[in-house]
Amino acid sequence: MQHYTDKVNQWLSQIGEEVIGGLYLDPEGNCSFTTEDDLDLDLDLLPDGDSLYVSIPLIPASGEFPERMLEFALTLNLFQDDMKGGAISLDPQSGELQYGNAIELENQDFESFDTLLTEFGRIANQLKMQLQLHALDDTPAPDGSNAFDADGTAYAETTGQDPDPQPWEIPSPEPGRLVNIMHFA
Repeated sequence: MQHYTDKVNQWLSQIGEEVIGGLYLDPEGNCSFTTEDDLDLDLDLLPDGDSLYVSIPLIPASGEFPERMLEFALTLNLFQDDMKGGAISLDPQSGELQYGNAIELENQDFESFDTLLTEFGRIANQLKMQLQLHALDDTPAPDGSNAFDADGTAYAETTGQDPDPQPWEIPSPEPGRLVNIMHFA
């Protein structure tokens, strides 16, 4: 485990030189910092010592429609390939949705480590945007009424237009095949 702690500390010091300086794992194997893109990254060396868990807070799981927000987040978890094997989860301590992923340290070097952190940040920014847009879609109608009925479908008469389809309502090109709604570049 000490070998990987030293390795990760060396990489973090290199990132710290580029970004903010002074990055290293504390004695418990944790490091938290804010990136240039204002993302908060939490790194935790897992007990096995061979993996580093990366978590990035996205948005609070609160508001008027927290169930719909959580349902949307779970829907996004269907697209593991786009999320590089990571997932959205609810942090029970902070009440925030977060993107999390693990890095196997055995075959990593600084360049691959830095690339993974950058990629995880890009994914987290995309997820954050999608969740924020979804949260805006869940706000009450301008007349103060709830724009959604009990089964979660939008009232067409509220806006006078048909609502955009939800991710699970988007027609698949083939029956039984999921459609990727992530739109990652």
